[in-house]
Amino acid sequence: MTDHAAKMPITAPTEGDERAAAPGFVAAPTWRRWLALLVDALPLLTVWLLCAFAIGDASASGLPSTPWNPLDQLVDFINARPTTAALIVVMLAALGFAWPLVAHLVWGRTPGKRVLGLAVVDARGQRPSTRRLAGWCALRVLGMALLFGGVLWAIADPERRTLYDRLAGIYVIRPAAD
Repeated sequence: MTDHAAKMPITAPTEGDERAAAPGFVAAPTWRRWLALLVDALPLLTVWLLCAFAIGDASASGLPSTPWNPLDQLVDFINARPTTAALIVVMLAALGFAWPLVAHLVWGRTPGKRVLGLAVVDARGQRPSTRRLAGWCALRVLGMALLFGGVLWAIADPERRTLYDRLAGIYVIRPAAD
């Protein structure tokens, strides 16, 4: 993809818009952002689960099989192999950081944002810098780790921005035309 999304003009809020983002930006609806996050999470979670099962299966040799339910077996695995469990969690965090960062740097947005017609810009309406995007991705991972607190912030925010959007100076918008 070219820099089409980054060069696109940002529309001013129209009279029918319930809430507007920064002056001149039309904020992306929260439901579109969540759906884009779900679309982006599916391949990420697939890769993570495949790797997690491979790592877990390789290190689970020697664990006794138990008649308990899968949740109890997971707790037994974590107690028996805390380093392996930590590696699996760190791998999820690394994928959660790297996937959106690389997608935004290479294509200008993630596949989920592309499908749903969303763009990520800074306060000037430009494509965010690499440093700003990296900070945004790191804050996203932290927000997800804190029980989606950063995402839930968007429900009450008048500009429909998440906590990590605000902290990183990022706007997720609907461009004028796609």
